[in-house]
Amino acid sequence: DPYLEDPATLWLLHWHLATSTRRATTWSWVFSHVPAPEFTKADLLRWLTSLVRGQSTRASESSLRRDIDCFVRTYVATRPTRGVSIEETLECPLVELGLIREVGKGSYMLNRSEHPSLPDEVFAFALVSFLQGLASLNAATLTLERIALAPGSPARVFCLDEEALLRRLERLQKVTAGAVVFDETAGLRQLLLHRNLPEPMVLARRHYQGAGGAL
Repeated sequence: DPYLEDPATLWLLHWHLATSTRRATTWSWVFSHVPAPEFTKADLLRWLTSLVRGQSTRASESSLRRDIDCFVRTYVATRPTRGVSIEETLECPLVELGLIREVGKGSYMLNRSEHPSLPDEVFAFALVSFLQGLASLNAATLTLERIALAPGSPARVFCLDEEALLRRLERLQKVTAGAVVFDETAGLRQLLLHRNLPEPMVLARRHYQGAGGAL
């Protein structure tokens, strides 16, 4: 698939996984709610067990452990082991995003940084998708704090640090053709929503069309 050769596609796949609260609960919970940037599988098991207890659904410990193992393998490369066939060591493509790194044996950390392989158009796609999902979005402005900290926001899902988030917000006016503008008037940092938001897929297509694709 030529589209999978473009990192933008991997970022879009990650976005859909990490915002699917019902079908990929572990993914969405880690990227939007995890209480500490560094964690172990045991930490995830404890947190997810507590989460499940507060819901109507039930999941056994063995099911949660399998889900956690799958989650980690999605983003963290497996250490090479002698005697293991190449088929068993094939990595998930999302490892290339560098969103989670192993910082010690069995200890992992969310890698909050610039992530230069994330196209501005995909960031804008995610931001508009996030905005459309806000039931309380009646105003024409949105504070920086909400964009940076709210569960399901692009800053959290894409593990962007504050400087990286600000740089991308400053480029939004060009990417969205003026529909969304970042403003810092009087020390108040916020998004200004000037008119009807563009459809998210329109923004994503701009990247592929500019890259020579025809999505």
